[in-house]
Amino acid sequence: MLIVFAALASGEPRLGLPPLGGLFELATISELEGARLANRDLMEAIYRLAWLKEPSGLVPVNWRDMETEELGSVYEGLLELTPRLTAPN
Repeated sequence: MLIVFAALASGEPRLGLPPLGGLFELATISELEGARLANRDLMEAIYRLAWLKEPSGLVPVNWRDMETEELGSVYEGLLELTPRLTAPN
């Protein structure tokens, strides 16, 4: 994740990523340097961002075509969450 965040901070022309800075700058994410996250937990988080449970079954989230208001609602919901770094068991 740190490699991806570094690419997002400074840009990565080979991947077509423009420099975003801000949220992804090393000074902003310094607490993540020593953090560890199991691959399974990371994949579950990504999965939950990519799929919705509907009565008819799983439906992929269409982030590309999401309206501004919808995306703003998701963003506000994520802002309500407080991440915590904990020591491994």
